[in-house]
Amino acid sequence: MIRYAFAAFAAISMSAPAAAATFDFDARFTSGPLARIAGSYTIDDFDRLTAIDLVIGDTRFDLSNSEAATSSFIFGSSFSVYGTLDGGSFLTSGIDDFELSISSMIDLSDILGPPIVTYGFAYATGSSQDMVSATSVIITERAAAVPEPATWAMMISGFGAVGCAMRRRQWRGHPAQA
Repeated sequence: MIRYAFAAFAAISMSAPAAAATFDFDARFTSGPLARIAGSYTIDDFDRLTAIDLVIGDTRFDLSNSEAATSSFIFGSSFSVYGTLDGGSFLTSGIDDFELSISSMIDLSDILGPPIVTYGFAYATGSSQDMVSATSVIITERAAAVPEPATWAMMISGFGAVGCAMRRRQWRGHPAQA
């Protein structure tokens, strides 16, 4: 019986989908046609873009015209979410494009210290021939509202194991008293 319960638990926990993280971003600009751009994007555990909510000019960016890319190098890594209407991976002036980048680098003067994280956001619109970079970018991660199925399965199996252990203890008789 315990063997079947363990097999069911293993099947549930292994079939759980990869966790997704949703991030909200807010970019402010001191020049260009837009003073503020805000939106959100969702990535899975493998840094694949699974959803995006962003409008620039007359363009709504979604999974058909947006991508995510990661790159690693010796002293850090970077992650970018970008959207282009011309199908390329670089911003093009004169059409609605954007790039949100997050870079993490090790400060070589303080190797044991925390990495330096920088955020950037640049966009171009069809009405402007220039690409505009943000003066400030704030990125926040949304908290997950509901635990994953694997978490629930682990918790319920833990309660079951504790209950079985307590029942077993009651079944054992007390030693005979002389």
